[in-house]
Amino acid sequence: MTDVSSADLDRVCDEGERAPTADQLCGKACFVCGVSEAPENKRILVHHSRTREAWACEEEAGESAKLTGVPWWQSEPCPPWCGGLHSANDHPLDRVHISEWSSEIPLSLAELDVLRGASDILYSVRFVSTYVQQRIRDARPTVLLSVDGKGELEVTLTEANAIAEALLSAVRRAEGRDLRAVAA
Repeated sequence: MTDVSSADLDRVCDEGERAPTADQLCGKACFVCGVSEAPENKRILVHHSRTREAWACEEEAGESAKLTGVPWWQSEPCPPWCGGLHSANDHPLDRVHISEWSSEIPLSLAELDVLRGASDILYSVRFVSTYVQQRIRDARPTVLLSVDGKGELEVTLTEANAIAEALLSAVRRAEGRDLRAVAA
């Protein structure tokens, strides 16, 4: 049986509801409605930080994400870098871990974006952005690069490291700090 402290049971959820009961946490009752008679083939496993035994009635699996913070389709915990913005209703293509961290670098040599309004013209600096993502079924994360949020380039961690090294090498050469580059 799952170890459940009285503090866990007394914890109040964001929506003002009581925390799950001991029966819900140890898999004896539906995590959403509390019923215990649901047939085995109509139970959907849900994920909760305190137990791997929790389940919800088939028709209520989507609601379990509101209580557990983890959608029914997610079989593993989020990576530590994930922003955790998942929903039970996410389309299969949107079931992705996306990093809270991102980097946006303004491009001083790029032509400005021109935004024409009804009565004025606005200019916007272009930028390169990068972030980390991992699709739910992928074994490893990838790095995404894009210019102005368009034309994303998705690369493996190995490729991202190689690109980073190539950029650093180019900078070192241009600044005259890479003696091997001068000799070559």
